[in-house]
Amino acid sequence: MLTFFYFISSNIHSFQLKIELNLSISNIVKNNTPHFDIKYK
Repeated sequence: MLTFFYFISSNIHSFQLKIELNLSISNIVKNNTPHFDIKYK
């Protein structure tokens, strides 16, 4: 039972890390967007 709970919590933790990674990537993309916006407009 405890190991099962540990498994779930570790999965949640890695899921949070993935979300944070995605957020930072999207922030980098957002910061670079104006250049692309000017090109595509």
